[in-house]
Formats: sequence, structure tokens, C-alpha cells
Amino acid sequence: MKHLAHRRALVEAAFEVRSSGLSPGTSGNLSIRVPRGFLITPSGVPFETLVPADVVLLGPTGDVATDRMRPSTEWPLHAAIYADRPEAEAVVHLHSPHATAVACLRKDIPAFHYMVAVAGGDSIRCARYETFGTEELALAALEALEDRRACLLANHGQVAIGESLTETVRLAREVEDLSHTWSVALEAGDPVILTTDEIEKVAGKLRGYGQSEAKAGTSDDRPTLLTERLVLRPFRSEDAPVVRDLAGAREVAANTLTIPHPYPEGEAERWIAGHASAFQAGDLVIFAITTEVDGLTGAVGLMLDDGSGIAELGYWVGVPYWGRGYATEAATAVIEYGFRDLALQRIWARAFARNPASSRVLEKIGMVHEGTQRKGIRKNDELLDTQLYAILREDRQGEDE
Repeated sequence: MKHLAHRRALVEAAFEVRSSGLSPGTSGNLSIRVPRGFLITPSGVPFETLVPADVVLLGPTGDVATDRMRPSTEWPLHAAIYADRPEAEAVVHLHSPHATAVACLRKDIPAFHYMVAVAGGDSIRCARYETFGTEELALAALEALEDRRACLLANHGQVAIGESLTETVRLAREVEDLSHTWSVALEAGDPVILTTDEIEKVAGKLRGYGQSEAKAGTSDDRPTLLTERLVLRPFRSEDAPVVRDLAGAREVAANTLTIPHPYPEGEAERWIAGHASAFQAGDLVIFAITTEVDGLTGAVGLMLDDGSGIAELGYWVGVPYWGRGYATEAATAVIEYGFRDLALQRIWARAFARNPASSRVLEKIGMVHEGTQRKGIRKNDELLDTQLYAILREDRQGEDE
């Protein structure tokens, strides 16, 4: 699955705005810019139920990739903003209650409070009314967002843009709070409006305020899975000596395709260092198999086939921990993760024919033997027979029923 880290960031942000009351029902939509397009939340799906696989990948003009969901009906709004505002890395459109109420007045929010400057000027403009999901609405929003980072949409809601998803959600929350305060101020009397000079002073101070932050999707947000006995977590740099000891055993190398023997100096460090970027690229997700008693015992992971819905399962366990069922327990959890969070359709694996113990693990986790590949893999200078296994999404669903 492409852009897995960005998908996870979008799901977490959607859950945040839902839980904080900024997105009633199934209203609102969020997106993140990615190379050659953007990711957007799907149409009509409650944010609290989203998983990364639900997020939809769109090209710059709205062409849908292979994702299983339909994009938000407001995708033209997001597409137009990304095309017009190259600095925008995220777009948040919400029907937050107070901002929506003020938008129904079809009036700008003036500089009644200095924090109006967070939107980029001396007012938060209200775009003219247009039907939702249309290019006309997108154009109206662009006009209201000129030299601004947020605006209201008449009789509709609000839009915020920013250089990171975290920053953009924070701005949308600020617009909601300002809308609430503006409503209260209007009820109390005739608010005093700050001058343009004062707002410019505030804007200068705001530019240096707070702490710098990474853009959404660039942090190491790899998942951790829990089972009855195991914690499957990302590998850490300090795991390298244990990896070198366990993977360096001749018995482990003999039964895996890519582990060399003798194990080179520095190989464990290089292997671990590449995991985060491979996860962010959507190429690989790999877990350290750990227990409270034994610590790090092995590895398990999925190699993803570029958005096809297919992945290869791989694993190894250190010799001191053979026969304890760790591989079976870890592989079961990773398969469930692949079908649930990555929306995979097929997970396959291979085992050397000379290693029946690995075939037994694959059979225990529900994989079906699909055949023998004769001399299909070269290991060092030897061509080896391999047993091919696979499990489909519907196989796992049948078990759940």
C-alpha cells in the first residue's frame, strides 16, 4: 500500500477532529499532499471507524488509484487548493458547529481578537455560497483564501490549509474557537475591531511563536502489535547486537532467503536503519518479535507489492527460541494486521522444501499449500525447491464467521 505513514497520520487526525467535536456525523474531510497527487478521507465513512486502507489516493485532477473507497465529494476543493497553493501540504474542511453558524451569516470575521491573524490577515473571509462538491465552490474558496490560510464557506463550514497536517488541524480548531468567541461578543454588544497595524504586529510575533515540527507522515509512526505472549514492535538501533547474534547463526541463514552467512559486520545496523523509510514508502512493514521474558527473539514482516493488495510474509526466529510457537503467534498477528489495516487481499509465503518446520507454521496460520516450485530459488550456489502457500482475505473472513 502506497504512502502508509501518511495514511496513518490522516486517520489519526480524522479521529482527533471527530473526538473533539469538530466534525459532527460524517461531515468534513481531510487530505495530505503526496508526490503526484494527494490522499483524502473517503465519502460517508465515520472518522472513528477509519483505517489506513480506507484513505483514497487521488491524482492531481482527481483520478482515483486502486483504493477500495470513493473519495470525499469535496475532492475538487482539495485539488484546486493544491494546484493553486504550492506551499499547502494539508487541507482540512470541517462543519465545526460555531464556524458553520457564523458562515450562515455570510459575513467575514473581522479583527475583533488578535488571534484572527493566524488565518493570515486582518479578517477570516467568508466565501460566497456555492453547492457542495462543485468546481464553483472550489473557486469561491480559492478567492476567499487569497493571501489567507483559512476561510469560511457560506452556509457550509470552514477550510484551513497549512504546511503540515498537525498545523492545519490546529488552525481549524483556532477558527472554530474564534467563531465561538465572535458569536458571544456579538451577543454582548458591539466588539471593538483592532487596526490593521496592530494585526500586522501580531502576525510578526506569531511567525516566531512555538516550536518547529515535522510534517505529517515524516515521523516514525510504525505500528506495534500485541498478542497473548508477544510484543511486535519496530526494530531499534540498540537491537543490532542481538540481531547479529541471532541472525548470524548458520541454522537461521540456511532456512532464509536473504540472510547471509557468515553475517557481515555492520549488516544488522544497515538492515534496521532502512526499516522506517521502507515503511513510509509503503514497501515493507517489519516487526521485532519480543517477549517480556526472552526479549528480542526474531523478526516478522510483510513485503508489499506496490498497491496491488498482495504481500509476502516473511519471518525468522533465533535458534534458542525454536519450538516455542513464537513464529506461529507472530505470523498470525501480522496477517490480521495486513487484512485489517492494509486492506490486503492476498498474503503469500514460501518455505524451503528442506525446512518442513516452516511449512507447518504456514499451515497452522491458515495458509493453503498452492504447490511446489522446483529449483525456483537460488541460495548461495544451490537451486532449492520451495513450497508456496497463501491465504486470501475471504479465507480469514470465513474463519471469523
